[in-house]
Amino acid sequence: MGKKKKRREAKKVLKVSAGQTITILTAMKPGANNPNQLN
Repeated sequence: MGKKKKRREAKKVLKVSAGQTITILTAMKPGANNPNQLN
């Protein structure tokens, strides 16, 4: 049970870090302030 919990937490962290990376990459692109580009 403990191992499964750790794996779930790791997946959450990976998802969060991936989202942050996408946000950073999007912010670097020109016209990133356009909300239509996020979808």
